[in-house]
Amino acid sequence: MEFSYCSINYGHKPGDFCRRMAYDKHFISFFRTDFLYEKNGKLLRGHSGDMLIIPSGEIIWHGPTPEMTEGFANDWMRVDGDDFIDLIRKYKLPIGTSFSVGGRHTLAHCIEKIKAEQAACSPGYMELCELYMREAVIKLHRAHKNVLSGKSDEKIKNLRISMIEEPQRDWTLKTMAEHCGYSQSHFSTLYNEMYSISPVSDLINIRLENSKMMLAYSSVSISEICDAVGFSNIYYFSKCFKNNIGISPSQYRRQFAKSINDEENT
Repeated sequence: MEFSYCSINYGHKPGDFCRRMAYDKHFISFFRTDFLYEKNGKLLRGHSGDMLIIPSGEIIWHGPTPEMTEGFANDWMRVDGDDFIDLIRKYKLPIGTSFSVGGRHTLAHCIEKIKAEQAACSPGYMELCELYMREAVIKLHRAHKNVLSGKSDEKIKNLRISMIEEPQRDWTLKTMAEHCGYSQSHFSTLYNEMYSISPVSDLINIRLENSKMMLAYSSVSISEICDAVGFSNIYYFSKCFKNNIGISPSQYRRQFAKSINDEENT
């Protein structure tokens, strides 16, 4: 497998439909908003938290819903190699039609790790990139299977959407459980079954994902980012960031700026 052209939370313009031509690479996308896509001459509606996989050589238009005023947003990647489609088929992920993974941002995590490996270009990085892709496909398979088996709880799914949209709120295990109408222990069990992670750990990951976007694409201070994504203080934010990402927020910002600069100069 080879990876090229990818983006996280890419915002499309209103009325912008994509995939107007056949590419020589496979396309995999996670949608952060509702969207429309074309299948057998018909426009179908997909939902926030859905995936879409398009094999190379196929044209499947996808774009915003009629009521959208700001276009649609997705995480996407182009992958080369028949072994990618073989992997997708092995784990029975639908091809050419949208499918739900319960709102899991697995693809974004995969893209982040692959981009970091490609930037470092250390020995064995191509093999690691393939492992990250395989890991992502397995996690997507599990998430989709949970949805199909009925383990996807709408109240918890809607709560997670609120957590993603409003990470700065004072979320605690108690308030999350009360939001869904469950006891804390029952809520934690259901959440783990759906997302294979505890609700508190997932909240930290969501806040870190938001902070990475702000570090990469804004010039606001780290202290302001800490407040905006919901961490109680900058010390705890920096500690969580380094434990999970491996470097400090300021180092991440510098590395991202350097990688963008390197890309522009190639």
